[in-house]
Amino acid sequence: MTFLLLTSLLLHLASFFAIVILYRRQEASPSQDMDTKMRQMEDILAAYTEEMKDSNDQLLKEIQGTSKPEKTFKQTERNTNQVPPVYAPPFPEEQDTNMEVSDRAKVMQLYATGKKPAQIAEELQMGTGEVELLIRFHHQLEN
Repeated sequence: MTFLLLTSLLLHLASFFAIVILYRRQEASPSQDMDTKMRQMEDILAAYTEEMKDSNDQLLKEIQGTSKPEKTFKQTERNTNQVPPVYAPPFPEEQDTNMEVSDRAKVMQLYATGKKPAQIAEELQMGTGEVELLIRFHHQLEN
C-alpha cells in the first residue's frame, strides 16, 4: 500500500513538473512569434520605402529631363500673335433620342403603377431583394 502511495505521489510530482515546463514554453512562444512578425513587418516597410524612393528618383529625373517650359512658352507666344480663326461650334448631325432608362427608374415607375416587388423583379429579370432595396433607397431619399 505504501509503495502504491509513493508511486502515485512521484507520478503526480512528475506530471506537475511537466505541466510547469509546458506552460513556460507556451508563454515564451508568442513572444518569439511576435518578434518574427515584427521583423517581417519591418522588412516589408523597408522594401516599400525603398521602392517609393526609387520611383521618386525616377520621377525627379523625368521632371528634370523635361524642364523646357520656357521654349514652349515662347513658341505659344509667337502663335498667339497670329489671328485665330473664328470659332464655329460643331453642330450635332443627329441626336439619339433613344435614351436608356435606368433600372432604378424602371423599378420606381412600375412600383408607382401599383405592382408588387416580386412582379417587378420578374418583369425586369432582377432579384426581389434588389428591387425592394431600390424602393427603400428611394423612400429614404424622399424623406
